Amino acid sequence: MSAQASICSHYQPPLQDIRFVQQHWLGAEADWRRMPAHEALDQETADMVVEAAGAFAPTCWRRSTAGRPAGCRLEEGRVRTPDGFPEAYAAFVEAGWPALACAPEAGGQGLPQLLDAALHEMLASANHGWTMYPG
Repeated sequence: MSAQASICSHYQPPLQDIRFVQQHWLGAEADWRRMPAHEALDQETADMVVEAAGAFAPTCWRRSTAGRPAGCRLEEGRVRTPDGFPEAYAAFVEAGWPALACAPEAGGQGLPQLLDAALHEMLASANHGWTMYPG
């Protein structure tokens, strides 16, 4: 195992840091209470969303080891992704992550963009290559 592989053997999202920034530095809950679209959102619910995102992100990290050597490739006019990437995307969609901050009228969950940003920060930290798929 290379030195880099032993250093990066897993991804553990910094949930405590994310909660600190949301609660103490940004005072997000107070801001949400002033927004009609988010006035019912409390910090406990926001923490549950961040923790669920934190549980999902490491599953993308495990796929990064398969994606690094394989990469994307063009075979017979079709783009092929690394093993596990389509399954990770299916799980991402099934869990409702793409619609986290989208309006409920458009099929979304209507949560604040701040929670979506936390999700995407964790995904990019876990596997930047895969995170480029859903954007």
